[in-house]
Amino acid sequence: MEKVYIYGLCTDIDKTIRYIGKAKNLEKRLKCHYSQRNVSKTHKNNWINKVINDGNKIVISIIEIVDINDWQKREIFWIEKYKNNLTNTSKGGLGGSGKRYNISYGNCVDIVKNLNINSETEWRLISKLETFPDNIPKDPRSYFSENWISWGDFLSTNRVSDNLIKENYITYDGSKEWIFKNIGIVKSRKEWKKLVSEGIIPNFIPNRPERFYKNKNRGWISWGDFLSNGTIANQLKKIVSYSDAKIIINNLNITTLKEYKEKQKLYVNILPAHPHLTYKNKGYTSYEEFFRF
Repeated sequence: MEKVYIYGLCTDIDKTIRYIGKAKNLEKRLKCHYSQRNVSKTHKNNWINKVINDGNKIVISIIEIVDINDWQKREIFWIEKYKNNLTNTSKGGLGGSGKRYNISYGNCVDIVKNLNINSETEWRLISKLETFPDNIPKDPRSYFSENWISWGDFLSTNRVSDNLIKENYITYDGSKEWIFKNIGIVKSRKEWKKLVSEGIIPNFIPNRPERFYKNKNRGWISWGDFLSNGTIANQLKKIVSYSDAKIIINNLNITTLKEYKEKQKLYVNILPAHPHLTYKNKGYTSYEEFFRF
């Protein structure tokens, strides 16, 4: 007989069970809870986020091992037993979404293919419409947690998520070099997204480089650096002090605001675009004084 686990979630410092569910693979189910915690503001997800924000961890443990045909009634039994401390919002026996659907993962994929939904974001919007089929779970990743592969597989787009192909990604510098040689200078993040949507960016470069290369210190500096367009992020600029700015504009023979705006474009990393705001309460009194040395 095939077995499944009735499990409980608690924290690493407090063994009080706060959620009860069922799973075939405990490790995979725990990862699913972590990855789904920001998808919706349920009692369980709010609890998980608070635990993580407090610097603690969620622990999963076996309550009972049951036959796959008996898990509904046993889950209902344990939820009733621990109900005073739980974040569960249903009595149990319905699966992760709180509703039972008479459809398999494979059949659901076949139906969804005809809906022509191209992304998880698009799914979230369309699934809220009144015309959305009521025989399909609105949160398929949670409902089909035991069979879930990826959004690309579920929506039949063949797109693969970052965490599944990250082993194939080239380095930060390698990505910069490929983009510059094969595409040229990409002017903005908006243009980058357009290139991604058009399928121009190869699968060995992450669609969201700011996330992948920033994680685990893989080399991320800024969008301006990655796209080789010369744009410097505000947090990387080293704007000089008010007195040093006056010295610089004097050396550049800047005497008017018009001249300042023209020259400032060449020194965006050290001279502010709006000195009256940047140097407010730091020496600035007027542009007349600012241009007088």
